[in-house]
Amino acid sequence: MLGRIKNPVLILLLALPMFGPAAATPDVDWQRQHFLEVHGRIMRGQAVDVETEIAALQGYVLAPYLEYSYLQRRLATAEKSRVAAFLTEHQELPVAGQLRVAYLQLLARQGRWWDFEQLYQPTSDAELQCHQLRARLARGAIDKSWLEAAEKLWLVGRSQPAACDPVFAELYERDAVSADKVWERVTLLIEGGNVQLAESFRKHLDPARREWLEHWLAGHRRPRQVLERPSFPLVGPFAAQIVTHALRRLGGEDPAAALDFLAHYERDDLLSPAQKANTARDIALRAAYSQDPRALAWLDALPPGVVTDNVRLWTARMALRTQNWPRLLEAIAALPSKDNQTPQWNYWRAHALAATGQQQEAQTEFMLLALERHYYGFLAADRLALPYNLNHVATAIA
Repeated sequence: MLGRIKNPVLILLLALPMFGPAAATPDVDWQRQHFLEVHGRIMRGQAVDVETEIAALQGYVLAPYLEYSYLQRRLATAEKSRVAAFLTEHQELPVAGQLRVAYLQLLARQGRWWDFEQLYQPTSDAELQCHQLRARLARGAIDKSWLEAAEKLWLVGRSQPAACDPVFAELYERDAVSADKVWERVTLLIEGGNVQLAESFRKHLDPARREWLEHWLAGHRRPRQVLERPSFPLVGPFAAQIVTHALRRLGGEDPAAALDFLAHYERDDLLSPAQKANTARDIALRAAYSQDPRALAWLDALPPGVVTDNVRLWTARMALRTQNWPRLLEAIAALPSKDNQTPQWNYWRAHALAATGQQQEAQTEFMLLALERHYYGFLAADRLALPYNLNHVATAIA
């Protein structure tokens, strides 16, 4: 039922402790009922003297939410001073942040940039960040910090809100985005799968890089064909980017073929050792993600320098999937401490110990797990034919 309630005020009201007739005082009962009655009138758009009603509630914990509901329904016509006062006096309320965002968006739509800057607070919201830069732009406050903040918003591997368009247009107008930066964003976009947006940057590239972009797009869409018959010289960093991207793309469809192509390209000097190792890791991981049983051997073949915690985790998962019990024991031991002591891996370590003939050690592990109340504890109890240990503690009644 609560999942269907979208009004934050009613959610908070329902979350408050409800006391029985013996515990509740008449004042609290009246406050609760009066709050609901006034809040209902506000939500129905009826005239309400909110300040008088809040005073009448005499400090009732939800009283400020009457002001919030009133402002939220009348935000377009509310006085800025009244909104600002609420945000200052009740900044600890969960709804204060929602009201600030809604009001800032309204001010931006109305072009009230001075008011916007008065109420703006630093945020991770890209739309509001762009509005804040537009506010600074409106008063001509463009300096090094403005350009750096705008470039940071621009240099991402995804589309940004429409509010950022005037900011980015200013960057282009000032020639503040170098060709290298454009290529850096194209790289982020293609590697993030936003190919269509990457294509739109053709007009910002010089002719040479525009041609490389076409090769890259072909490598993204037809990786096997490009790897078999590249239509560009296999020299330089752009060619290396395209080849490694095509290898990763093919690795998601046919990892064995991708590794064969990688071995072929290892015979020339196009890819650096780090690029070769990182590409091999990405292909092996893609195979593991798709539960390809060959992934374990490919993960084990990686050079130590590119073995990350994610590789260790998927090595353990693939050893488990292929029931390679000796390898699973090694893989669990190599996991970071935050992972190898979890109930899940404790259970599978015990299972692997039993499968490799280490019965006494396995029995001990299963016994320790069976003492705990969780899924793997219950599995261990089943294996030992023991009752589930629910670790029940009776609730003390005062």
